[in-house]
Amino acid sequence: MTREFADILVCEVAKRFGLIDGVRGRVPIYLWDERYTSKEAAARAKSVNPKVDLYKNLDAEAACIILEYYYVDGGLGSEEVKLPEDVGVREEVERAWAEGREKRERERDIWRQTREDRLNAKQFAIDRSEKLEKKLAAQYGDMATGKKGKKKKKRKKKKWIVL
Repeated sequence: MTREFADILVCEVAKRFGLIDGVRGRVPIYLWDERYTSKEAAARAKSVNPKVDLYKNLDAEAACIILEYYYVDGGLGSEEVKLPEDVGVREEVERAWAEGREKRERERDIWRQTREDRLNAKQFAIDRSEKLEKKLAAQYGDMATGKKGKKKKKRKKKKWIVL
């Protein structure tokens, strides 16, 4: 079951990121022996806290142990999952990858156009507001625009006396 899942996973990753063996979007997938990691995870958890509830944390701890061993061993002993040699599967993966790439490019173009439209709308509103202000100022003077000449309050300077 695990190998079948790995084969499906490698195909799906290749569909999303491109061919794995042919490098393009190289995202390697490895199989690693995980025997006894659940027991080790339970033993580690019990050694820290004998009353710990293993139900929720056991799988996460076992996954950490698997990664720990993988990194300590430098991946030595792992098995890389390759894309099947079947020409039909490879063509399907390549077709799906090309379709996905085109879809992502269309979505990116739509996003860019939407962003540009929003920026243009904002600039249009600013320009329109400025024209309206100028028109009102020409017609009614400064009163129409609400701009009043603010008078600055004069502050009295403090006088200091040296004693």
